[in-house]
Amino acid sequence: MLLQRRTPPLLLRILDGVARYFPLRLISLDISVVQRLAERKTGLNDWGDSTYLMRLKRMTEAAAERKKMTLTGRFAYRVFLHWHACNRLRQVELLKQHPEIMDEPFADPIFIVGGYRTGTTHLHNLLCEDRQFRQPTTWELSFPISRQRNVAQDRRRRRRLAKGIFALNQFIMPDQADVHDVVVDGPEECHFLLENSALSMTEYISFLGYSYADWLLEQDLQSAYDDLRRQYQILAWQDRQLEPQSSPRPWVLKCPLHIWYLPELLKSFPDARILWTHRSMTSTLPSTCGLTAVTATKFFSGVDGAEVGAFWMNYYKKGFERAFAERARHERSRFIDVRLPDLAASPEETLDRIYQELGLQRSPDSRERVGLRLSAGNQAKDTPGKHRYTAEEFGLEPQRIREAFHGYQQEFGFSA
Repeated sequence: MLLQRRTPPLLLRILDGVARYFPLRLISLDISVVQRLAERKTGLNDWGDSTYLMRLKRMTEAAAERKKMTLTGRFAYRVFLHWHACNRLRQVELLKQHPEIMDEPFADPIFIVGGYRTGTTHLHNLLCEDRQFRQPTTWELSFPISRQRNVAQDRRRRRRLAKGIFALNQFIMPDQADVHDVVVDGPEECHFLLENSALSMTEYISFLGYSYADWLLEQDLQSAYDDLRRQYQILAWQDRQLEPQSSPRPWVLKCPLHIWYLPELLKSFPDARILWTHRSMTSTLPSTCGLTAVTATKFFSGVDGAEVGAFWMNYYKKGFERAFAERARHERSRFIDVRLPDLAASPEETLDRIYQELGLQRSPDSRERVGLRLSAGNQAKDTPGKHRYTAEEFGLEPQRIREAFHGYQQEFGFSA
């Protein structure tokens, strides 16, 4: 069944309609074009580890497989590729100029992981109200490399660039805030940095690159996660350039994608603690499909709901199998489980338990800030559920989902 197209702005509908009569090759997605334009923009040509270009090549090949991508889709995808390719070149160059960055301390990070639509954003936002933690903001994840000697001025420049990117995003997808509201100065996900290593969840959430997603599961992605650590070291190093006397704070980070690559994450961040959010798969799975529907229907003239459902059903099964196998190899104390129903019903008590298990203290100031956030209605904004979808839109049946994830449902109290 084709999903109903979530209506893009009128101007884009007109352009997409006109473009049906012209060859879409005018916006090339070929890897050689992506490389050439990024090299011209940055004046750089060292791409670093060869596995990066291998992943980028597979991404662009997956794009060529999609026959129903609209002009809007090709334009958005090209902007996406160019943005992260330029970040990649600048990252490699900065590390060549300042190899000492790789010795920058990055101790005891806290990673929030879990399936998409399981409350990772809500938990992240609550923890980021505590000033004892360092949070990565959207603008610095979007443009992590400082390019000017005046660090404060450069931060303002990078923030303006991020505002431009997300203004364009908002124009193309005005309803994205219903599923994930991106705030330029707010905390955001590791996936922005992983995209700089061509390890991309946007590729298959928004651009239906299912063959790429399955291919990634067969690859050695340790170099991409080592890159992730180096990029966080770059951000920590830049903090020190701005405030040399400040004491480093533990970072609180999050990304659902880490579920599929938990071995790589824990190898690159050997002292990381993991907060793992959980929600019944009868809600998580169709809600994740709904996330794809909101974005992909802006970029394709036809999106098959059953294909979306089949992909995510299979992809979650593979991810959980990998993640729980890795979890079994570590001390239980390294993982803290957080059920979304508990977080939604009793956020303060849930946070108290998390802090206790982390061995940390909650300050009165952080309690007050969390209370203000919750009383301001942000809990509903952060918690999954604003966008409308049904399992049937994606060829999914609740009973079939319960059977496929029976063990998970039972272990975390969702068996009813």
